[in-house]
Amino acid sequence: MAKLDKTMVIYRVKRGAEKKFEQLLKIHWPTLNKLKLVSGEPSLLFRGERYKRTFYVEIFSWKSVEAVSHAHHLPEVMKIWEPMSALVEEWHGRSGMEFANVGALNFHQKGRQARAARK
Repeated sequence: MAKLDKTMVIYRVKRGAEKKFEQLLKIHWPTLNKLKLVSGEPSLLFRGERYKRTFYVEIFSWKSVEAVSHAHHLPEVMKIWEPMSALVEEWHGRSGMEFANVGALNFHQKGRQARAARK
């Protein structure tokens, strides 16, 4: 089983709020990193569309379980999270922000290593 060492967040953004949301998303991981709450590995960010609406996916690694709890008490983090919350909404019964712990599956790792060695 994969080690569930990353957090994946799906943000379902209100129509017309995409630009404001992207401004917050742009500073989200750098702020967490500056406060030493996440691993040094930058977050992965994706933008998509479903139901003719825009959503975003962010994947990153917290430094620890304690870091997650601590983040909720830091004004620098809440200055980002509170406006983010106001810019998302429920879609088709799904929360505006959906969180999951995920881990990578390395099914193709051998092939990747072999290709890198040939270069």
